[in-house]
Amino acid sequence: MPLLFDLDPLTCCQTDHVLDGLYKALGEQPEADIWQPHHDPWRCDHIEAVTQRGLARLDAIRDALIMALPEEPLNKADAPWLRWSQADFDRVRDYLKQAPLETFKPTSARC
Repeated sequence: MPLLFDLDPLTCCQTDHVLDGLYKALGEQPEADIWQPHHDPWRCDHIEAVTQRGLARLDAIRDALIMALPEEPLNKADAPWLRWSQADFDRVRDYLKQAPLETFKPTSARC
């Protein structure tokens, strides 16, 4: 499948960057992969042991968290500040209208 790129409006540096990215994307994968086992058997065994010990600790933490949770799922808390009834809204508006202006002035010298 042919693919056509118009590199004419690009600068030399931009063209090099595009061609380098294409070369890396289309090229073969490098031989050095981080998931390949280490060539030294002692280091390989040590890496596997450390990995297994870390996974066991994570499993223990997960199990302790599950045991700490209640049996029934947690429900969302009532949030009265999200929706006010019209009566609550009117009551707060009337209170704010009647409050003296000094109530809303800053008390700190920094403000």
